Amino acid sequence: MQPHLLAGMAELVDAPDSKSGDGDIVRVRFSFPAPLISKQWPMTTILLYPSASLIRRLCAILYDTLLLIALAMVGTFILLLFTQGHAITPHNLHYQLYLCCLIATFFVGFWTRGGQTVGMLAWQLKVVTLSGQALSIKQALVRLFLAILCLLLGGIGWIWVLWDPEKQTLYDRLSKTRLISLNSRKH
Repeated sequence: MQPHLLAGMAELVDAPDSKSGDGDIVRVRFSFPAPLISKQWPMTTILLYPSASLIRRLCAILYDTLLLIALAMVGTFILLLFTQGHAITPHNLHYQLYLCCLIATFFVGFWTRGGQTVGMLAWQLKVVTLSGQALSIKQALVRLFLAILCLLLGGIGWIWVLWDPEKQTLYDRLSKTRLISLNSRKH
């Protein structure tokens, strides 16, 4: 790494001491910013990022909804290949479960691998655990189930952000996750 790139990331820990005889040794501590796609962030790094606002969350959901519609269309097309082009009734339980699995795979896959769906990436949001780690599959499934439940209950779990002192949704609180905004840091 170039010396000028290290400026602001190094801290002098121990200066040379002429009395102890090791005047040539200088101890320096380096701190590098955590990458956006790391599996684990230090807790201090996570606390530097504010929770996402309701508007940003809804915009990311809008982007993801458009992608999910396209995914459902492609998934249905693939299914039609196996039915020789015969229509699939919307009330078909197997078809509904198939679409639910596609949707769950979309969210769980993105949340456990980098913490961001495409909509979250566009709006610079990231979901992490309270300790700054990537979500496990179980935690992502719990978060998804609770988010859907909150939506079915009139969106009260989503609107919870407006009253919560830490700007967390009810399903984030219950699943012990946090949706952070990456484009602004607390000072």
